[in-house]
Amino acid sequence: MGTACCSEAKQGQKEQLAGSQPVQAGAPASQQKAKSSAQPGAPAAQADGDGYNYKVFPDGSRYEGQWKDGLKHGKGRFIYPDGDVYDGEWQDGKAHGHGTYTSKQSKYVGEWQSDLKHGQAVEEWDDTSKYTGTYSHGQKHGKGRFEWPDGSVYDGEFRNNN
Repeated sequence: MGTACCSEAKQGQKEQLAGSQPVQAGAPASQQKAKSSAQPGAPAAQADGDGYNYKVFPDGSRYEGQWKDGLKHGKGRFIYPDGDVYDGEWQDGKAHGHGTYTSKQSKYVGEWQSDLKHGQAVEEWDDTSKYTGTYSHGQKHGKGRFEWPDGSVYDGEFRNNN
């Protein structure tokens, strides 16, 4: 997870989750601190940014989940302004561990590392295409299976999304 959007932007997949929700001008997303929203019924702000909290960011995105040292850390759900959702594990402000990313065009269920698809996963697109296999640094890489809407299948090795 380097720029706010991934190489699959045309498919609506945000490979770099943390970069798309600026909170403090000039500060990287991974260094931004949690501040409570004034949402009715939202948990109270933690003075040190730790614990469970809810936050609405200036761009309209929102996060509900666990925080540590003012960063998303533990289990949580992030909703983007366009309605895309990441629900899963966070580490030091980045998607890391097991998580599900759902957009209007696709759904990715699998492993993440530092905001990038990384490890075993299943990704399905709205046209019924499906990839089951390994991702490395945001790209299909390693053993995998791709199924197209017409029923054709490729079983084999992928390198850098090919």
